[in-house]
Amino acid sequence: MLQRLKTFEDADFALLETNKNLSIALERADTRCFNLEKKFDKLKKYQKIVKNACDISCKVIILLLII
Repeated sequence: MLQRLKTFEDADFALLETNKNLSIALERADTRCFNLEKKFDKLKKYQKIVKNACDISCKVIILLLII
């Protein structure tokens, strides 16, 4: 009976350890995902700025060619 109880305690400890490791891995994945989303938003802003700058420079060049 004591041997069986010891086996259950060992199994519980292993499950708790696995749960703890999985929780840490999920937390790291969530943090990484959040950071990637922030970088993506920043990249979209820069992309929009570059596109607008290109549009403005094209309009200026066209105006200079017309004059």
